[in-house]
Amino acid sequence: MKQEDIKPCIGCGKGVAHNKCMAFYQIKLGSRILNLPAVQRQTGLEMAMGSPVLAMVMGPGEDIAINLGEDVTGLVCMDCAVSKTVAELWELMGKEEEKLVDSS
Repeated sequence: MKQEDIKPCIGCGKGVAHNKCMAFYQIKLGSRILNLPAVQRQTGLEMAMGSPVLAMVMGPGEDIAINLGEDVTGLVCMDCAVSKTVAELWELMGKEEEKLVDSS
C-alpha cells in the first residue's frame, strides 16, 4: 500500500495510526440478498441427489445471492474496528462515497 493510498479512518476521521497502533483494517463491504428461486432449486437438487457436494458439482452453478449495489472500501483504525458495528461502518462508508460523488 502506497502513501497516497492511506486515507483517514472511516469511523473517526483520524489517521489510521492515531492511537499509536501500527495495525489497521482495510475493509470492503457490500450488501447481498438471497436469490430464493435459486436456493429452492439447489435445495431440491440436494434432496434429490442425497448429497450437497454432489448437487453443487452437478447443479447449474447459478448465483445464490445477488449484489444490491457497488461494494465500498475503506480503512478502519483499531479503535473503530473494536467499537463500531458493521452496520455503523457501512453507513459511514456510504456517506464517504456520497461526499466523493458530490465533490466531483
